[in-house]
Amino acid sequence: MGKRRPLPPLVATLLLLPAASRRLTAALAVLVVLSSVLPAGFALASGALIGSLGEAVRQGWGSPAGRRVTEAIAGVVGLFVLQQVSGPAVQALADALGRRADGQVRLRVMAATLRPPGVAHLEDPDVVDRVTEAQTVGTGDFTVQDATVGIASVVTS
Repeated sequence: MGKRRPLPPLVATLLLLPAASRRLTAALAVLVVLSSVLPAGFALASGALIGSLGEAVRQGWGSPAGRRVTEAIAGVVGLFVLQQVSGPAVQALADALGRRADGQVRLRVMAATLRPPGVAHLEDPDVVDRVTEAQTVGTGDFTVQDATVGIASVVTS
């Protein structure tokens, strides 16, 4: 039986997240999807608003067309505010989830390194390299927290 191939860093990081917190992972997933859909919704609502202005001007602002324009303005403003809030919310959730996942990885690495008796194994360069790699989940110098925040940033941009 050969050595197991390590998972790609992205996959390894994503697999750690639900174990750290299912609720935060679900909330982050929902916010990421929402953040991805908001720009299209804003564009559609803005187009509808612009398209309805002519009729409202002809009929007057007190007409049903004028009320629809007022509602469309409220919708566009609401979508704009959601767009502005969703980015920081995604980053905050990703940071919190990443911290939890990072803590779990550290606990697992600590338990694995303390399992063998003595400290001689901790002086082995291969063990030190494996501990470092485990703490960064194959992402180089980045922690799991850094990778989680980075993934969320890339997905929502």
